[in-house]
Amino acid sequence: MAHPECSFLLHADFDAQASRTPGAVALHEGGRQVSYAELQARTLHLAAALHRAGLGRGASVGLHLERSIDNY
Repeated sequence: MAHPECSFLLHADFDAQASRTPGAVALHEGGRQVSYAELQARTLHLAAALHRAGLGRGASVGLHLERSIDNY
């Protein structure tokens, strides 16, 4: 659910970028890179896991992850 004062949705902007440039580098750490297509696949996998756990659209979820290319 979008905040009433928010003029854009981050996930919509990300999906649009991934559709326009799926092979472009979205993340890099050291010599490793992740494309927009791969990052989008990872986010969809996480969303599916949250859905299987019973969370739906509009649910608030907190994530605590180490800052690493492997966690995105």
